[in-house]
Amino acid sequence: VFQLTFRTKRRDALYFPKSLLAEGRNYLFAAAAVWELQLGQRYLYYILMDADAEVDDWSIGWRDFRNFLLEWQPAVGLPELFDYHQILNEYQVTDESEVRTVLNFVHTVVAVHSDASIWL
Repeated sequence: VFQLTFRTKRRDALYFPKSLLAEGRNYLFAAAAVWELQLGQRYLYYILMDADAEVDDWSIGWRDFRNFLLEWQPAVGLPELFDYHQILNEYQVTDESEVRTVLNFVHTVVAVHSDASIWL
C-alpha cells in the first residue's frame, strides 16, 4: 500500500508537495511501477482511493470489490459507494445487474487493470 501526502511530510507516506490529484495519482502509479520492477511481477489492479472515501463496512466492502474485480476483470472497476443508487436512479436504471457501463463517475475509489494502465 502506497500513501501520498501533499501538505505535510510523514514517515509512512510518499510526499509530493502542492501536487494536484492527477499528479499525485501519477506519482503513486510510478512508485508502484518501481516496486513491481523490484519484485519482478506486476499487480493485477492499481486501486486508487481518496482519503475521504466512504464505505459502510470496510471488511465487507473490500472483499466484495476484490471479488468483483477478479470475476469480471474490467479495465476500470468502481465499487458501489455512498449515494450510488441515487445516481443510478437519475439514469432510470431499475434492473439488478451486477455490472453496468458507467457514463460519469467520481474518482473516489477506482481500480485500473494492469493491462489498461498504459492509458493512465
